[in-house]
Amino acid sequence: MKLFEKKEDVVKYPCWQPGGGKIAYTNLQFNICLFDLDSEETLKFDRTPEGVIFADQPAWSPDGKFIYFIYPGEKSRLEAMDVEGHKLIRIVTSEREINEFVFSRDGSKIAYIESGSKKGSVVQNLVVINSDGSNSQNVVHIADLKSETFLMGLRSLSQVSWVGSDRLIFVKEKSVYSIDLNSGKQNKLINDCLHATGNPVTGVISFLKPDMEFEHYINIHLLDSQTEVRHAPRSQELIAPTKKVPLPSRPQFMASVWSKPYRSFSWSPNGMKVAFGVIQHPLKRNPLLKKKYRIEYGSENLESSVCVLDTFTLKVTDVMSGGLEALSLPSWNSEGNELVFCGGQDLELYRIGFH
Repeated sequence: MKLFEKKEDVVKYPCWQPGGGKIAYTNLQFNICLFDLDSEETLKFDRTPEGVIFADQPAWSPDGKFIYFIYPGEKSRLEAMDVEGHKLIRIVTSEREINEFVFSRDGSKIAYIESGSKKGSVVQNLVVINSDGSNSQNVVHIADLKSETFLMGLRSLSQVSWVGSDRLIFVKEKSVYSIDLNSGKQNKLINDCLHATGNPVTGVISFLKPDMEFEHYINIHLLDSQTEVRHAPRSQELIAPTKKVPLPSRPQFMASVWSKPYRSFSWSPNGMKVAFGVIQHPLKRNPLLKKKYRIEYGSENLESSVCVLDTFTLKVTDVMSGGLEALSLPSWNSEGNELVFCGGQDLELYRIGFH
């Protein structure tokens, strides 16, 4: 259901408070907004006694007491505000732009990716810190990335996620890697990958690979992320036990996962389900090929929905559809039976429950 019956503000990056009844999000003014599910009231914070709030990509600390966010800019910061809006804590200041960050499952550590220009090229780092900003470790470094490639959105380093307390999954140069934070060893897991997210509970990885036949699937990587995969004979393709799960698609439509720059999949708290947005693209028969279709790009007839994949049964459920024109990454409640996300032409806040 729509949580705002009247249009109040644009909702960006909604996230559900762990173990609580508040939804945090940002708006066009980069305020921190808190929507209370019980009172249905919204509090907006543009400053605290410690300073001005300018927030992007908010995320709750796992204990639900603080909202962490990126203060955007070429020299950006990672900051945190307490749930009452009384404290503003500067966690880390970067000489570069912080693109994304993610908590470890126990909340003790944060991994983030930063990017910056240097003599016409782009430098990227994957950094791990304690949640208070101490003990900074640069665990992956990439230099001399072409600026035009970076500006086109083809970031060489992106989509970091945790699997366990001492291992990270990330995408580097269109391949999925894992890194052991104790040894520093990197393993390449999957080639030619668009998006990937590791499961912090089970270590399973969900990922997308391009498919030129317009049959899109969610790929579930069943290999433990600590195990190295092998190459096929006379081939550069990596072999790993995976399951291809087809997306729900309507006749004459092609279904694809709605992707955002930093993360496309949202794992449930128990690690058994993954939520994501799906866009249905209208297809038109290609007159040059008898049985092939082409996507009708720029169509106004796009349909969107929110889907949940059960990794045990490998069943995909369309939990909400109805022509929403835009979607955010869904956010779970602590029980794993409800989601919030923003959708619709005006990016409003929605809540949906399911079994």
